[in-house]
Amino acid sequence: MACPGDKPSCSSAVGSAMLQGPLNDSICLPDGAGDYTLPVIAWLTAHPETAAMKTNEGLILALKTVYRC
Repeated sequence: MACPGDKPSCSSAVGSAMLQGPLNDSICLPDGAGDYTLPVIAWLTAHPETAAMKTNEGLILALKTVYRC
C-alpha cells in the first residue's frame, strides 16, 4: 500500500526481492522492460488482499505473477 506514495523505496524493495535465489528461475523480465517496478505496483494496488502479507512475500507474488515466464 505504501508503494504509490514512495516509489524510490518501493523500487529498491522490488529490486531486493528480485535478488531472491529461487525467484530468479520463475520470472522473466522482457527486454527493454524499463521501470519494472510500475507493473508490480499496479498489480499490488489491484490486489488489496496482499496488504496483509509481509512486504517481501507480496512483492515476490507480484513479480511471479506479472513477469511469469
